[in-house]
Amino acid sequence: MTPLYENYPHEENNHLLQEINEHIEPVRNETAFICGCLKEVVEKLLNDFILEGKYSTEPSVEFKDKTKHSKLTNIQAENLFGDLDYSMKRKPKATLRHHSAIIMLKRNKPLQWINKKSKEARKHIFNMARKNAPKLKQNEKIYEDRVHRQRWDKIKSIKLKREQKENKNRNEMQRIENSVRKMGGIVKTLKDLDSLLAKTKTMRCKKQKLRDQLLFIKNFLNKEVDNKKIRISQTLKQLKQNLCDVLDLNRVPNFSCGMFVAVAYEDAWYPGEILNISDINLNLKFLHPRRKGALSFTWPIKDDTKDVDNKFVFFRNLTVEPTPGLRSWLIHEYDDVQDSYLEFKDEFLSLNCYGDNHRFVTFRYVLIYKII
Repeated sequence: MTPLYENYPHEENNHLLQEINEHIEPVRNETAFICGCLKEVVEKLLNDFILEGKYSTEPSVEFKDKTKHSKLTNIQAENLFGDLDYSMKRKPKATLRHHSAIIMLKRNKPLQWINKKSKEARKHIFNMARKNAPKLKQNEKIYEDRVHRQRWDKIKSIKLKREQKENKNRNEMQRIENSVRKMGGIVKTLKDLDSLLAKTKTMRCKKQKLRDQLLFIKNFLNKEVDNKKIRISQTLKQLKQNLCDVLDLNRVPNFSCGMFVAVAYEDAWYPGEILNISDINLNLKFLHPRRKGALSFTWPIKDDTKDVDNKFVFFRNLTVEPTPGLRSWLIHEYDDVQDSYLEFKDEFLSLNCYGDNHRFVTFRYVLIYKII
């Protein structure tokens, strides 16, 4: 058997080298771009220290003498802030002047410096301190009062801006509510949408109405609507498509003759059998409850047939079976239908608006969302 090293380079290695050579140029270009960006950032950060920068030359003797007391790190400043924080926690009601005096005594150690002076020098220093202390104290008090006034002015300004923003939002919500009321409510079909746009003359008014519809759905019906889909800068076609997508107006309900469905009215829901289908209307034959609050239904002596818009239908494919005595009919999904109706009613038939004194009112047998 021939040793492996005698067949070097192997076929797999040649394949890998070929792939590397094919991608080496893009990698080289990307690496050069990254390095160029890093070089540009470093030059900006160290602009004062590189060649021809203002700190690139050796400082003069005079400058060194002026800055010899400067610290090389900010540890001392951090310690001062730590002392201030500790002092303010111990005495939160004390003035800033008091905290400053405590920190100066702690850090600068002036008492040790005074003890090294002669008796006459100490007497002169204390006399100057007593003489200038009231004036210094007054200046500090004036400065502190000015800072407090600026702080309160800033707080009042922030509060005023917040109130103005809240009033603006409240007025905007009221405007959207009134706009949707004038339009007759939220559209339910493409036919309603086309009719709404046909009554509007200008393009901007059409777009504004569609936008108000979307804003109402988002803020009052609490449905998720992307802010990008509500922008007035979009075309009329885009806004119309967004409204159709949110309300699911393009969905075609799947109905068939003989199917039992539940229809929502303002007072209650009623089951019915589909007899005929025409466009968006359904011809239904309704079952009636045996008595108020009963769980069983019966066919009335005189057939109760009505043409109902399919927008009223909130539950389909009911399982309706007769009782053992064949005197009434039971619905297996009764509890599910009842829960769905309550949710449907809370969301659409008694819709709370912005504020406690505003409500949408609907007539019985009037199309949901049709606002008076």
